[in-house]
Amino acid sequence: MRLPDPVMHRRRITLEKRARRVVIADTLKMSGTHEIEIFFHCSERCRVDPVRDGYRISQPGRALTLELPRAENATARVYTGSIAPILGWVSRRFDDKRPAPTIAWRGRLAGEVVLRSEVIC
Repeated sequence: MRLPDPVMHRRRITLEKRARRVVIADTLKMSGTHEIEIFFHCSERCRVDPVRDGYRISQPGRALTLELPRAENATARVYTGSIAPILGWVSRRFDDKRPAPTIAWRGRLAGEVVLRSEVIC
């Protein structure tokens, strides 16, 4: 079964050790326009705060910055224990779920695009 307008997705993850950075490059190729979503799931022990171009994700004594892709009219939101949509949960064992931050990035894109996210330690 083929979709009428398939999207080809390739992901490249690069560790830049000296810069203490992980670069995630998502390359998308499509003919038409599509709603694209990228999710970053955090531990239930994390605190997520907005910063310029992304979020600061921290636990006591540790922190990192997540820079999100830049695209016109894209949005980002943090979900924690959300029912509609069902996002922002973690389950460490059967029949037990706990709220945990999930960062959702959304954009409406067309053609060939590269979405670059960076995790900076």
